[in-house]
Amino acid sequence: MEKTISIVQKALNWNEDESDPLPPRPPLTDSEFQKMLDTLGTLKDPKELRLRVYLGGIEASLRKVVWKHLLNVYPDNLTGRQRMDYMKEKTNEYYRLRKIWQDHLENSNN
Repeated sequence: MEKTISIVQKALNWNEDESDPLPPRPPLTDSEFQKMLDTLGTLKDPKELRLRVYLGGIEASLRKVVWKHLLNVYPDNLTGRQRMDYMKEKTNEYYRLRKIWQDHLENSNN
C-alpha cells in the first residue's frame, strides 16, 4: 500500500518535505492548446499538456477535445485529420457491434 501511495505522490509531485507547491495557473486556453500542436495537428508533448491541465484546468469550450488526449482515446502521434478518421472508424465500429449485440438479443428472445 505504501508503495502505491509513494507512486501516486511522485506522479502528482506531492512531497511532504516540499514546502512550495507549484502555483496554480488560469485554465488552458484555445491559443495555448494550438501552440501545443504542430502544423499537422499532432500533439507535440503530451506530458506538457498533462502538467498544464493539472496546474490550471481547461476552459470549458476545450474540454471535449482535450480530455480525449488526457484519457488516451487517440493513439500517439495522430495528425488532426487522422484523429477525425480514427473517431469515425471507432463510431462505425461501435454501431456495428451494437447491431450485432441487438441481433443476438433478439434471436435469444425468440
